[in-house]
Amino acid sequence: MLMPAARSVESDPAPSTSSRSHVTTALPDLDLLDTESQFRDVSGAELRKIKRLFTVMNCRPLSRAGQRLILWALWLNVKWAETAIRNTFFAHFCSGESLWQAGPRVEALNERHVTTILDYAVESAKDERALDAVRDQLIDTVVHAHQTPGVTSIALKVTGLLDAAILEKRQAGRSLTAQEQMAFGAGVSRLDRICATAASLSIRVFIDAEASWVQATIDELAEQMIERYNTSRAIVFTTTQMYRHDRLTYLQALLARPELADRYIGLKVVRGAYREQEEARAAKCGYASPIQPDKAATDRDFDAAVAVCISNIGRVALCCATHNDESAIKLASLLDEFRIDRAHPHVVVAQLLGMSDNMSFNLAGAGFNAAKYVPYGPVREVIPYLIRRAEENSSITDQCPKELGLIKSEIARRQTLSLQLRRAR
Repeated sequence: MLMPAARSVESDPAPSTSSRSHVTTALPDLDLLDTESQFRDVSGAELRKIKRLFTVMNCRPLSRAGQRLILWALWLNVKWAETAIRNTFFAHFCSGESLWQAGPRVEALNERHVTTILDYAVESAKDERALDAVRDQLIDTVVHAHQTPGVTSIALKVTGLLDAAILEKRQAGRSLTAQEQMAFGAGVSRLDRICATAASLSIRVFIDAEASWVQATIDELAEQMIERYNTSRAIVFTTTQMYRHDRLTYLQALLARPELADRYIGLKVVRGAYREQEEARAAKCGYASPIQPDKAATDRDFDAAVAVCISNIGRVALCCATHNDESAIKLASLLDEFRIDRAHPHVVVAQLLGMSDNMSFNLAGAGFNAAKYVPYGPVREVIPYLIRRAEENSSITDQCPKELGLIKSEIARRQTLSLQLRRAR
């Protein structure tokens, strides 16, 4: 069942801590390893191409060397570099360079009952003209989402709207110059215009989390937008990265804020995407790392954050953004325990385009609100996004071996089926 598009909903249920307003029957079996369903629309040739891509990413030294080579080639304007990226990482993890090019991927997801979170994956702009251009593109994205079946939300990074150096300086408590104060105000105005447009069209806005040295300021801005626009439904979502050891405390404090008591709280819960940057900077600058001591601690706080959201489901709209099968199963069990409908409008499970299709399609098939982050943007400008995807999928985590294993399993399944059909003739 599709999650109702935000534009078709007059308002969310009245804010409440009740979690039993949407009652469901017992949860059916949920097979997240059904590769036949996962790869139903993928040809054999495309499947083999994806296998080659993940094989490269599974070799961490080779993946790192490839990233450095491509960045060097782009810097020198070597002709083959952009083509190489376009035909490999970009083709798999992004939907195109424009909203128009993203259309076929959005339509294909909608046919599988997976909704789209459009993500203009351009970040870290600096001059005012570039920042204004990102704002205008994001407003166009909101309008496009309102007009496009299956698109319920957009995503943005504040560093695409406001110079990261100013965010960092302000968070560090250093005085901004008059020019910097003006630039900061202009950035807040850009964010506000996007959220105001989204609120008028009932499109959700996911404000992504970023590095810890700018995150407190981003939190502050996200909370302002929540207070301003989440009066009758959850429009603005803030993001908590649970690989930080302080995020569960932050989440609990956020829910206790008296100024937000009568507001819907949109929360996207993730594990996190900046671990290496965080640890390297902490070591260089000589401060304690904000990162959890180990993965087990991250998993524990992730599960706890999801549980807090579910226990406040009348007031909290949760986007459980995960590529971890166990997390999805735990969420399903939690919904069943609290007798909450799998299609409750305040619960969505999201994955990135090109990753964990086994979760997205099988969850959607089982009646959950499944969504994909669907990035788009000029190839050169989404390089930081693509590098993070390559790093997330490297063999330092379980993601790449998992993806590769599913691909190999589906290839083997098809080969076995083909052999059986030949024998039957």
